[in-house]
Amino acid sequence: MALLMLVSIASALSSSEKTVIESISVSTLQKQDCIMYSNAEVGWDNNLKLWVIPTGSDQTTLLQMMGAVMGVYTAIYNNYPNIGDLTVYTGKKGSEAGEMTCYKSWISTKDHWNFDESDTADLMTIAMKMLGTFKQY
Repeated sequence: MALLMLVSIASALSSSEKTVIESISVSTLQKQDCIMYSNAEVGWDNNLKLWVIPTGSDQTTLLQMMGAVMGVYTAIYNNYPNIGDLTVYTGKKGSEAGEMTCYKSWISTKDHWNFDESDTADLMTIAMKMLGTFKQY
């Protein structure tokens, strides 16, 4: 039991790391033309939660939003490999329409970060997996 607690403490992100991750996530996403609003939180379990409101509901905007979110998550994983899973909450101002998840194992199974976020095939594979987890409220 003590060993399990020690392993979990050793892999936990520090408070300052969580703050940096949240700040980078929000500032990067809000620079995207396809995103009207974003917010981020790293929980006690190191999982990243992103709240994103796209500028529109057309297919192109939603795909651009997913690409931006995945780009942020993969870049964070590259710099902070102890980050957990990603959950994205999306909708319109004042209400969430649904959520989708990107499990860390989907990007960490590559040869210790040989995941290429510029590789369209890799991104599409993960985007399809994420869409498969979508839960509408």
